[in-house]
Amino acid sequence: MSTRDPAKLRSLESKRGNLAKARAAKISDENRLPATSTKNVPEPPPRISARQNSVLREKISSLEDKVHVLNADKVDLGHSRDAHARAKQRATTSLTSSMDHHQNELEKLSREVEYHRKRCQEFFLSFQAAEIKIGELMEDLRKARDRVKYLETTSERSCAKKVAEAVKAALTFQMKASGRFTDCARDLYKVLVCSLSVPVEKVSGVIHAVCEAIHVTVYPLHGAAPRSIRRFVEEGGIEADLQLAIDLQDSNVTGMVALADSTGVRNLDHTARHVTLTKNGQGRIYCMGMTRSVNHTAATQTDDWVGSFSALTALYDESPLATTRRFNQLHFWQIFSAYMSDHSSDNTLTAQLLQKKRKEALVILMGLEYLDTLSAQDFALATYSDTMAIFEEHGGRHAWEALPAEIQARHQHDVRNKCAIKHGQTVWDLLPDDQKQQYSTMIRAGCGPHKLLNTVVALMKAIRKLYEPSDQQISAPCLLPNATLAAVIGAGDGDGDGVVEDRGSGGAEKFLFLLSHDFKSMNHKHAKGDHYRIFMASRHGGVCPAIPDFQPSRYGSLQDGARYSLRYRNDIIEYLQQHVKQLKSTDTNNNTEKNILSALNDSATLTELVVLARYGTYIGRPYMRHIRANSIVNMVSQGEFHLSIVDKCKFIAQNASDLSTITDKRTLTLDGADPDDTDLDTIICDLALENLVPNLARVTQFLPGGSLFDVGPDLHHRLVINATNDPSEGYLGQKRISSRVRPNEKQVFFNARTKFGKNGTASWLRTNVLGSAGRAFVRAKTRHFQSLNLNKKMDQLQIDYDLKKIAHNRADRAERRRKLDAFNHKLDLFELSRVPDLAALNRLTKPIKGPSLVLHLQWHRRRGTTAVVKKLKMTKRQPTAAGPRRDFLRAIYEFMDDPQAHGGPNKPFSILEPPTDDHTLQDDESGGKE
Repeated sequence: MSTRDPAKLRSLESKRGNLAKARAAKISDENRLPATSTKNVPEPPPRISARQNSVLREKISSLEDKVHVLNADKVDLGHSRDAHARAKQRATTSLTSSMDHHQNELEKLSREVEYHRKRCQEFFLSFQAAEIKIGELMEDLRKARDRVKYLETTSERSCAKKVAEAVKAALTFQMKASGRFTDCARDLYKVLVCSLSVPVEKVSGVIHAVCEAIHVTVYPLHGAAPRSIRRFVEEGGIEADLQLAIDLQDSNVTGMVALADSTGVRNLDHTARHVTLTKNGQGRIYCMGMTRSVNHTAATQTDDWVGSFSALTALYDESPLATTRRFNQLHFWQIFSAYMSDHSSDNTLTAQLLQKKRKEALVILMGLEYLDTLSAQDFALATYSDTMAIFEEHGGRHAWEALPAEIQARHQHDVRNKCAIKHGQTVWDLLPDDQKQQYSTMIRAGCGPHKLLNTVVALMKAIRKLYEPSDQQISAPCLLPNATLAAVIGAGDGDGDGVVEDRGSGGAEKFLFLLSHDFKSMNHKHAKGDHYRIFMASRHGGVCPAIPDFQPSRYGSLQDGARYSLRYRNDIIEYLQQHVKQLKSTDTNNNTEKNILSALNDSATLTELVVLARYGTYIGRPYMRHIRANSIVNMVSQGEFHLSIVDKCKFIAQNASDLSTITDKRTLTLDGADPDDTDLDTIICDLALENLVPNLARVTQFLPGGSLFDVGPDLHHRLVINATNDPSEGYLGQKRISSRVRPNEKQVFFNARTKFGKNGTASWLRTNVLGSAGRAFVRAKTRHFQSLNLNKKMDQLQIDYDLKKIAHNRADRAERRRKLDAFNHKLDLFELSRVPDLAALNRLTKPIKGPSLVLHLQWHRRRGTTAVVKKLKMTKRQPTAAGPRRDFLRAIYEFMDDPQAHGGPNKPFSILEPPTDDHTLQDDESGGKE
């Protein structure tokens, strides 16, 4: 390179510079071509098909080859310019044309590249859109799969949750809803307290214990407070009243019997009340609770019954049940046709007063029913006269219109009732005779045990008539006197000494009373008590036979006592003669023991015991088994059965001496069953006594012509009368037990508790007769009653009555003390002027008379010696005339002077006043007055 010519070198340098300029110009031309901006062009897709990729690569490769060729030609041209400098002019044109050609080719290729690039871009956009669509579809697919999975999971969770909630609900006792105890919880509390007798304080504990045992959760855990539970129970009492009111409205109910029994507690009369409703020939008993009153008169009982019915009517009319129809009082008084109570005498008058109330109610209700059928004009005409009378009474129409609306309404109500009574009497007179007879009859029903008791009483009266003096063939039972009368008899004094033997003081009834009092009492000072029981247990295998408790008013006690005394007669005699002396310091029997021994060896008394024992074994106990059957026995339909009793009694009376020879004892019993005492006739046969059984036909009211047969032949189809008064008597017993177990229990709570349990109100509530509105009414009514403080008012009534009774007793005691103090003061003043002894009495020149004689006798009775006071107490009949009194006073002084005079200290005085005329008595009385 260094050997070359410098000019040649400059020429080459010049060509090289020109070539560089041409290259720079070419490069600038290329840079001026429109360039495609790739700023907004998305990146090529990550993958294209192999075929497209190969085609594009081939085209791009061919274009790149051509570019390389052109670039190489340019380089060769640059090199050839040095060689062909002389041909520059000629080559320039050729080069220009070539350059233009190549430029055209380059533009064409650029257009093709741009075209293919656009196609690639379109393909890329299409692929990108497809990719986006595929992504969206894949996302939708994923979402769909997630949704399916979620639904599957949710469904499983939902099912599991629902199952868990159902299990939890089944194992959870929800006691509250919206802050209030549910009806189910309230009913549960009522059933536990009323039907199962669970104490209020332990109800929540019982519920939790039972639920825990069966794996049930209680919510809320604390349960109801005792006060709330008591309110629930009182709600149950109102629901029981509504149940009875609804059942009374049933048209199929054809009869109603009121049952009552009373007892005295703390100076107040407690009366248990029930009613028996007859429906389709079947009877059902409803409890109406217990009332308290200050006395047991018929008027008070009648007012209590009418008040109970009125309260029941008002409760029903206030309830939502009255929206369809009000309480049908006419139907109620029509079906009320019988009254049963205890055997007190005032209940007969109570039945009569109830019948009077019934007729009055029927008359006014029939009149009101007639007035309701009248039009407004006819009603105004019917009440015109009474309305004008009210106008005149208040000073005319203008004065009437000025009265308050309440007063006008009250007077209009009175006018309506007056008019109803007038028209109701007209309707009553138009009734058929049989219906009028039905409504006019109030049956005074007696229960079976009382009939049995009355039969025994009549039996004893019939036996007593056999001892009349006109019939000397049968001897009367031995006399069982008290100690004083026995002392008189032992002294040998006859009737002339003032002792009149009472034939009614002997016999089986008094003997059984003495036996029960002496052997059953646990007081060792007055009776045998445990000593007799130990003796009887040693004689009978270590078990003491039960000693019957004789009560004249208790049915069966006479028969049971008679059987006991006959069966263990020899044991009682042996005990009284030999073993009873171990309890005493003396070897003699007291008066009661002597009476018992006398009665056990007296043929007439044993005869009465045999009659009573046989009646109880063959008639009494089978009769009680019959009327105390499992279901209610209707006494109305027992007429033939009571006639069979009379026939059976006649058979026993006619074959009294041959009963022991009858082998089949079932023919003797009333019900045809084996008697409960098979050894009775053997014992009677061993005693060898003649049996006396009078005719019992007249002691039953169920004979033809009796009260129950007079009311009509269809009575037993439409009316059920209970055979026993056990519901009321059992209710009183329940009250006595409750008073001991729960002394602070209120009367309202006791009534509600017993009514809900006895009437079956729990099962009635499950029929949803009340509904939600009725339940709400009961809750509101209970709170209203609690706001009235009825319990406090009843307690206050009891307190007021007790205070009144205490004040009355205190006043009586003060009055007696005052009189006693005045009498003692009189005796103190008389002490100085009295006659001291018999010698002073003999020295008197004038006889003692007037007040002085009375004071002398009173002083010896009060302040005399011990022997004189004892002898005066033994003398029951003392003279009242002046002469016998003076003789009596002389006898006292003679006894003081000689203790053995007048029979000694152990016998009474035998001073009787002779018959005197009226003038003598009047003079003595006038002298004795102060």
